[in-house]
Formats: sequence, C-alpha cells, structure tokens
Amino acid sequence: MTNPLAALVQALPQGPKPGADIRAVELATIVAAGQRTVQVELRGSDPIDLPALADVDWAAMIGQPCWVLRDQQSGALVMALAPRDSVPSPEVGAQPLFGTVTAVGSGSQAGRVTVDVGGGETVTAWTVASYASPAAGDVVVLGWAADGSGVAAIGRRGAAATVAPARPAAPSVSRSGGTVTVTWSKPATVDTTQVRYSTNSGATWTTRAAVTGTSTTLSISAGQTMLIQIQQSNAGGPSGWSDSARVTYPSSAPVERYETVRTIVQPSWVGTYRVSTSRWDDWNAGRYGYPNILYQGQRDGSGLLYGAAGYGTKITQLGAVEITAMRVQLMGVDLGVPYSLGWVSLTSITNPSKSGIPNGAGPTWDALGPGVNGTGWYAVGGVLGSAAVREAFRTGAYRGFALVGSSYAAVRGAGGGMALEITYRRRV
Repeated sequence: MTNPLAALVQALPQGPKPGADIRAVELATIVAAGQRTVQVELRGSDPIDLPALADVDWAAMIGQPCWVLRDQQSGALVMALAPRDSVPSPEVGAQPLFGTVTAVGSGSQAGRVTVDVGGGETVTAWTVASYASPAAGDVVVLGWAADGSGVAAIGRRGAAATVAPARPAAPSVSRSGGTVTVTWSKPATVDTTQVRYSTNSGATWTTRAAVTGTSTTLSISAGQTMLIQIQQSNAGGPSGWSDSARVTYPSSAPVERYETVRTIVQPSWVGTYRVSTSRWDDWNAGRYGYPNILYQGQRDGSGLLYGAAGYGTKITQLGAVEITAMRVQLMGVDLGVPYSLGWVSLTSITNPSKSGIPNGAGPTWDALGPGVNGTGWYAVGGVLGSAAVREAFRTGAYRGFALVGSSYAAVRGAGGGMALEITYRRRV
C-alpha cells in the first residue's frame, strides 16, 4: 500500500538540505576546459563538470578562478559564468537571472543591452568584454555588482556541449603514380575531418575542405615529398592537427649518357716464372732484355717457363660499364731461328701481383709470334675476341696474361710489349 505521506513529500518542492550552501554565486577554480564545458574544483572538492557560457576562452583560464552559479532550490552547482576579473563581485546571496536580449544599445548606449527577465519586466545591463557582439534574442546571464554600479550581462547562456575530439593519430598514406590515397579512423564522436598537406617541409600548408568519410586523395608530382596531417571536428570544435604522414614520389630516372673511349694500358709488372726453381726471373739473366721478357715452353734444361704480365687495378679504375674490345701488343725477341718464329699461347690469370705460379683462368688462344723483333696486335680471346674474358677484366676477376705454350718462345714486356688497347664505354 502506498504511503500517502511519502507521496505528498515527493510532490512538494524540495529546498536545500540542512547545512547546504545557499549562496547563488561563488568562486571555484577551473581545472579543465572544453569549448563550452569546464571542470571546476570548489574548496578542495573532486572535479565537477559544468556547462559554461559561450564567448569565453575557457581553455586559457585553466588554473584560474571563475564565478559559478548555484541552484537555489537544490544547492547544486549548475553553470560556470565568467572569469573572476571580468565582472564586479556579486553580492553574496543575490540570485542571478536569465533573460532574453530585446534591444542592443548604440551611440551613447553602446555596450548596454535591454533584457526581458520575464513577468513583463525588463532591465538595462552593461555587457562585459567577453560577451562580444550581443544580439537580440540572446539568452543571457545577468549578475549584480556589489558596489551598486548596476546589472551586468555576463554572457550568453551556455548549454552542456560536446567536447572537441582528441588529437587524431597520423593518417595512413599510399601512392600510385601521382595519386596519394589518405585514410584515417573516424570515432563515433567525430563529424568531419579536414586534411592539409605541405610540399615544402611544413613551411606552408594547403587545407582541403572537410569531408565526412574516412579517406580522400591528393595529387603529387615527381620529385616531391609531401607531409600530410588531419584534424577532426564536432559540435565541440576542432581537434589539434595530427602528426605528419610522409610520402615521396621519386624523380624520374635521369637519362644516362655514355661515351666510347679507347686507351692503352701498360703492364704493372712482367716476368717469367721457372717451375723447376719456383722462382721468378730465374732464366737467361742478363740476356735478351732481362728481366722484362716473357718466356714459354722449355729449352736446355730450363724446365717449364711461364711468362706473365699483370695490370693490377689499372683496368678496373677505368670506370668502364662495358669493354667492347681488347687487343694485346706482342713484340718479338730475337732468340734465333726457329724460336723467334713460332706460335705463342696466352691465357688469362688472376694473380694480383708477381707472386707464386701464374694462376691460369679462362680460355687459351694462340697467336702467331711477331717474329724477330716484330710487333703485332692480337684480339684478346682469339680473332673475334671473347665477351666473357673482357667482362672478367672489367670487374677485376682477371688481372693479366700468361704465356703457356709448350714451344719455346718469348715476347717483350717493356717498351710497349704486352700493352693492352682497350675500347670501352663509360658514363658521362
């Protein structure tokens, strides 16, 4: 059965509880602020969320005191009115009113408004600096000055407002040719997203119109690097700009130009290796232009002889991208008939210096000896040459030549002997 006394109590207007604060306006401290909502602390209380008047930069007031309005029936705080120094101190116990602006003063009455406070009554109030551009129809909060100077229109009545979105994360970007696709996440509290971009490292920005979706596209030119940021908004205002996403469109590859060059490369070292003694230049000392003679074959107890010429790094230092032709110059030595008229056999070697037995590599080819003190140019790798051998010399895999024929013969290694004529292409 319903208690009739309890029902009667619930139906009657309720006033403040015993001991409740009944002051209409008092000071609190701002601890956080959105665009039209604030958090305040009152005499050490936990933070209290309140709607706030428009036309006040509440975010700039964090840590400062402000006037707050208290409901005279419940005693609860209901609204943040204005920073402390923007209006004269109201009388303790004086009840602020809400009213509607019916006229805005001009001329000598500039800075004053006429406000309908209900019941057929109007008051004239001066406007505080934070209440900018008053207009007829504004619903305003009125306060009273303790010094009796009059009524102040503190500002438009605020309402509980949506808090501006948090600063978003940097967007995701991808590029296909000259088109950049920008995507982002959109929380439920976000209405629109703006995109801005810079192609000069953030010195200037171009802002695109706000969109309601989660992606857009931008155009980028070859050679550009683009920084991209987003900002999200709702009724509470805009967020801060995000960190930058970066995308680069490399320049088109430059057209490479080449030139063909012909040069002569002289040996870095020459000599003959005698297998029976495992030594270099141990044959015919003091004769026939020793030690710059390359022998092959054997004679009169010499044992096998391998003449060689090395070019060190002279060929790789040319910077060739391709060697198109190589010829070696053979210069004869007068060893007497028949040794000055025979064939010589050459192969490539890998020796970087005059040390150890010549390390033959690659094909072997024969060249008719130049005869007694004769000279002749011979294509490396045979009459038609060998692209594989030329490439090995270009890269440094091959470093020189050795004479490996079985018939006793010799060629010079100085005065142009074993010189290489190289035709090659290089970048310019």
